[in-house]
Amino acid sequence: MCIESALFDCVKQQHVDLLKLILLSYTCEIDSEQYNRLFSACFELADFIVVADSQQNLNENEVEEYSARYMMQAICDWLDEQGKEACAYQTAVMLIQHAVKVQGRLQQATELTSEYLESKEGILELMSESTFVTHFQQFSRQ
Repeated sequence: MCIESALFDCVKQQHVDLLKLILLSYTCEIDSEQYNRLFSACFELADFIVVADSQQNLNENEVEEYSARYMMQAICDWLDEQGKEACAYQTAVMLIQHAVKVQGRLQQATELTSEYLESKEGILELMSESTFVTHFQQFSRQ
């Protein structure tokens, strides 16, 4: 069981590292579709993490919803580390705004997260995690 836990922690760290590399890589010379392919890799890891971490069997829609929230939370946690005034924060926000223009997992995740935040459970989360909402509002503006 200890080896499984260590491997699972390693996958989580790879997800964080890949997401960080993507968020720091913004340049307007790379088109939105290319960024969406990179984000898709992050979402594949997030799918695995959500399924492996779940205590129940999740259907495809639940995996997609939980994965979307996992990714948005990971992005917002990273933004918290940077601070709003940091260049990396502003670069990441521009990247997400750039990438979300093309239909892909990132755009679907922002839509699913918006729907979630309007639900009863989401409202409770809004009240407990103000920085998540602040960051999410920042990069979901188009």
